[in-house]
Amino acid sequence: AKDLVPEGRGLEAVAQGSQMIVKDDHDALRRNKHLYDSLYAYCKLRIIKEKHKEKLSGMDRKQRYEFLRAEMKKPLR
Repeated sequence: AKDLVPEGRGLEAVAQGSQMIVKDDHDALRRNKHLYDSLYAYCKLRIIKEKHKEKLSGMDRKQRYEFLRAEMKKPLR
């Protein structure tokens, strides 16, 4: 599974590396939550950008940013 997408290797590296520096699974989740949330947001953003590629191409930088921030708050459909 780690070779299905480039991010897979990084995710595996974080998971394995954190096992060596934390006391237990709960500590790993607490310490890495921000990282996993950021990776999820990155993947969600890629999906949104692909879905709205044409619409985004007609927007300036500020419009794109505001549009993407609003879309990120919505559940994926």
